[in-house]
Amino acid sequence: MDRSERARSSGASAATVWHAMLWAKSRGYDTYDLGGLRAEPARQLLAGHPERTVALTGPEQFKTTFGGEVYLYPEQVELISSPLLRLAYDISRRTHIGTRAVEIGKRALRGGRGSRDYQPQARP
Repeated sequence: MDRSERARSSGASAATVWHAMLWAKSRGYDTYDLGGLRAEPARQLLAGHPERTVALTGPEQFKTTFGGEVYLYPEQVELISSPLLRLAYDISRRTHIGTRAVEIGKRALRGGRGSRDYQPQARP
């Protein structure tokens, strides 16, 4: 996990992925998932605008160099059965404060702590 310039420019990451692809192919796999792209760059690539690759992050540029197929999956949704609570949720997502409050609520309801800044206390 060396982050030095020498390590970054050596191509070790690309070589690792390439060898993983070769390994998968030798075992009969025909697909290798490099992981996702952000939605907007994926839409641009699907629309046939490869010249806009400047908008791609480094990892996204790396992923697109292999010539794979881009898929656009539906966005994740939150299932809220109460129409009133759903309306409040939708309205709150339109403001920065509301978005932050929803994220804190999600973490709390999913078993995490409410604040990103939470630091666990040392146990005696």
